[in-house]
Amino acid sequence: MMTSPDERHRWLTSMASSQALAQSAFGGLSVLGRLDALEGLASDDGQPVCCESAALYRMELERQVSTLSEPRPTSLDAFFDGPQKVAVEVEFTEAEFGCCSRPRLRPEEPNFERDHCDGNFSIQRGRSARCSLSERGILYWQFMPRIFTWSAAHDHRPCPLAFTYPLVRNVLAACMSERGVLDTKRGHVLLVYDARNPAFQAGGEADAQWWTAIRALRHPRLLRRVSCQRVAAHLTQFPDLAWLSGGLAGNYGF
Repeated sequence: MMTSPDERHRWLTSMASSQALAQSAFGGLSVLGRLDALEGLASDDGQPVCCESAALYRMELERQVSTLSEPRPTSLDAFFDGPQKVAVEVEFTEAEFGCCSRPRLRPEEPNFERDHCDGNFSIQRGRSARCSLSERGILYWQFMPRIFTWSAAHDHRPCPLAFTYPLVRNVLAACMSERGVLDTKRGHVLLVYDARNPAFQAGGEADAQWWTAIRALRHPRLLRRVSCQRVAAHLTQFPDLAWLSGGLAGNYGF
């Protein structure tokens, strides 16, 4: 399903936008009914990237996930719904995945006294919960210990969520049913990244965030990644998609 104009990301019109890249590649395949072109595409570690049989899947762009009681629901660049649930995160020019907002709150902000966190998973500012987000009723730490090795019953210094926040949100989004039930057997996150971006190369900030999350996963297959270059090369085998692979090459250099 394509997004309406008022739902589109504010950087969608920029060719440097990850959302524009997601629309170009996944949106183009979906509109043409050619999601089957993704069959057989493997992630960097040899896992299937998404659909083993495209006929069984429905793809949605800018999927909103509202099962974690977030004030602003997690938004996925693309989402494959079928026998497996695949949450797609596209990172193009980004220098990192991002981090939790609570340690970055400034004293002049109206919710600073209530919500500020010093970056540690510990009771602070008179709160009853170790996480500022948990205090506000957001459900990350209710489910995280079942997916990651981080215990919610002990302090962590620093808080592991502070460094892996977007990846954790995406894993939870992929594994949560619409009824709010966690199922780690039928979902995974697929990161699509630019292999030329230093942030995703060994020693880069995003690469460090990725491996921090991977090492803590109880089920490492829940996080998979594939380069834009690998996706573009895979699509060149389909003559009817020459316009798409050519566009990716011309506009992005893949």
